Amino acid sequence: MTNNRNTVLYTGVTNNIRKRVYEHRQRLVKGFTKKYNLIKLVYYESFGDSISAIKREKQIKAGSRKKKKENLINNVNGKWQDLYEALSDCFARLRLVRSDFFMRLLGRCRVCPKKCL
Repeated sequence: MTNNRNTVLYTGVTNNIRKRVYEHRQRLVKGFTKKYNLIKLVYYESFGDSISAIKREKQIKAGSRKKKKENLINNVNGKWQDLYEALSDCFARLRLVRSDFFMRLLGRCRVCPKKCL
């Protein structure tokens, strides 16, 4: 995460990125992100387990800002745009896919409780 001027960077681990970014954006979390007004999600990675995520966080934090963090962001998000809205859209689509999948497993329509598939 970063501020509006992209001058401060924050690296962290969470098991619920949408919720955590929302908390930072709303300034609900006391500490570094609130103090420096870090409200833009400019980079993220997903992992299947917390051990891998924490290991990666330590790798990123070990490097200098110029060498690692900015290069990571520039390679994926060269304009440093806020990715939060896209992330929210992605999760909304994922929910629909999951809903369709489970309803099909149950043999039910997503729109009504009938078995119309």
